[in-house]
Parts: sequence; structure tokens; C-alpha cells
Amino acid sequence: MLKTRSPLVMLMLPALAWAGDIHAPLAPHAFSQQQLGAIDRADVPLDEAHFVYGEAAMAFDLHDFLLQQAPHLLPKEEVILHWSGITSLNPQLLLALMEASSRLVSAPSKEAMAAPFAKLVQGKGFDEQLEQMTRQLSDRFYQARTRLQQSRQSAPALPPGDAHRLALTSLLDSKERQQLSEQWQTLFGDQALSRASTSVAAAPARLAAGQFQLPWRQGYSWKVNGAHSHSGSGYPYSSIDVSYDWPGWGGATYTVTAANSGTVTVFSRCQLRITALNGWATNYYHMSGISVRSGDYVTADSPIGTYASNRNDALCEGGSSTGPHLHFSLLYNGVFQSLQGQRLSSYGINVGSSNYDDNCNRFWLQNSRNGQRLCAWQPVYNNGLD
Repeated sequence: MLKTRSPLVMLMLPALAWAGDIHAPLAPHAFSQQQLGAIDRADVPLDEAHFVYGEAAMAFDLHDFLLQQAPHLLPKEEVILHWSGITSLNPQLLLALMEASSRLVSAPSKEAMAAPFAKLVQGKGFDEQLEQMTRQLSDRFYQARTRLQQSRQSAPALPPGDAHRLALTSLLDSKERQQLSEQWQTLFGDQALSRASTSVAAAPARLAAGQFQLPWRQGYSWKVNGAHSHSGSGYPYSSIDVSYDWPGWGGATYTVTAANSGTVTVFSRCQLRITALNGWATNYYHMSGISVRSGDYVTADSPIGTYASNRNDALCEGGSSTGPHLHFSLLYNGVFQSLQGQRLSSYGINVGSSNYDDNCNRFWLQNSRNGQRLCAWQPVYNNGLD
């Protein structure tokens, strides 16, 4: 019989007992009415399916492109993929922005390598600018999705699926958007220019029973913290952090398994994704000893590595973490999706009212097998695909 602490005891636990992802949140962007009104006319070279890391990005061979077109960027291949995965942005978009800003792809220079996005972000050096650019684009994209959803309640004529346009329009002026369009077509052609393609912003059907399990071995109990966004601020609450016993750095860590069947994409030494045939995907970050390769097909509960015991492994190409754990996220067609009401193993999730909300009156996992409600930090038994 699994013993669990009562919700009252859990609420009395010290706040410093947990580890997780602590990012300095970016200030929310205030989209102007002019930007909202112009998004349907904005000259943006790609549709939303090519903005995010979905099917189109999976089909793009970054290594081959760099080998053929920009061998000077091969040492940066992993960090590009790493941040593409964390923020779920298409690396083609990042390369086109680099080329439009600094000509780093076609005309490399010391200055361009130090500032690939020029003055679009304030960071210094390739890695810092890349992190800032991906986080800024991602944050604006999800803020735009929320803003457009609110706008459509009062003005349903607004076009659906234009969050990526609003994000880019708020970041780039008309000249910069034109340069991005030109460089995208030069680098990749016009395969992403169609406005008729189906938006990935459409709400997918909820996960059905038997599709996904918890991301650790069946038959074992781990603990979870409160749901949060992939960045730790804003929406949607797509992610949870999980660990066997929440140790400090250097403590023992354990096997992570695939939550679903699908195709593997390895972003870096510490991050991978598994994409199902129906477009749903799970992302795994702060990993170590990844035992699968990009293109592999795995089934649910297959071992894929462990979560990292030391900070350098957990943050192999950048990011944030305060201790060993797995950062686990849910996506659909490359877009992070709320865990609200979703089903992992036999557990339905109630995400709470804020990032990392661990109050059991707001965040919980409901076991459909026995009706038991489990809180953050209580052991959760993985009974597999339910």
C-alpha cells in the first residue's frame, strides 16, 4: 500500500526543499492596437507551422545545411538545436534572422559571430544572443496567442493562427521583416510562404487514455512539482518537473523512460523530444547519458537515459536548474500545450493558478483508478499506459 503525506503536511513542507527551473522572466510585451490590426497584412515569410519546431523543422537537416552552406557554424550546431528545442522554434527561422541581421551564414566575420542578431538583442557573444533571441521570440509568441484569444472573444473576425505574425511584427520593423523574407527565400526557398496551410494553433483533442504514461519506469513512484510554462513564466502550463527523491547536485539519479511511442529528436546532450504520429510530443530536458538517437522509433516505457546528477550535464548548452530533476513538457505540432485536464498514465492533471503552484487545493493529479487525489511532492505511482 503506497503511503502518502496528507495535503496539510505537504503544505507545511519548507519551500526550499525543492529544485526546479528558475529563469529570470522577460517582461510581458504590450502589443499595440496598431500591431494587432496589422498582423494580417504584415509581410512575414513563413507560416506558423514553419515558425515552431514541428513536422517541418523535423524534416530540416541542420547538420547537412551547415556542412554545405555554413561550415563555420558547425561548432554551434548543438547550441542552436538546444535552444530550438527548449523554446520549440524552427532553426531555419533562427538562421534566416542571423543572415538578415549580420550576414553570418553567407559572410562570416568575427563581428557577426559575436553578435549574430546584431542589435535585435542586447547579449554579447553567439550563445548569449541566441538564448536571448529564442526566449524573446518564444515568450512573445505565447503572449500573442493569449492576446489573440482574448481579442477574438470580442472581435471574432481576427484571423486565427497569427500569433507568430504578431510576435515577429512586434520585434521587427517593416524593413527588417522584408530582409527576413528575402533571406528566408534565399536560404530555404518559398516552401513556407503559403497562407493557406492549416494553423497549428488549432486546439487539439485531449490525450486519450492509453496514449501517454508518466516519464519514468512503470511500477515506480516519483514526485512532481507544480505545473508551469516551458520557460517558467507566462502560459501555457505545459511542463512539470519530476524526480525520484529531489536530491542536491551530486545525488543519485534514475532512468527516464519514453512517455509515448514516437520518433526521437535529440537536441543536445541533455535534451530530446519524442513525437507521436498524431503530432503530440513530449520533451525531456536536464538529461544525461541519452541512449537514443535522432530518427529512432521508441515505444512507451523504453529507457532513454537518466536525469543529470551534476549541473554542467543538466545544462549542457545553457538554461537554468537548481538541482537534479527531469523537466518534462507536452506539445502538439510543435506548440507547447497546457497540461490542464490531460492524462498521463491514469492521472488527470489540474494545473493550478500560477507557475509552480503546489497548493493542493489548486494543483493535483487525480487517479482515475481509485479516485485518489495526489498533491505536489507526494509519491506518484506509474501504472503505465492506462
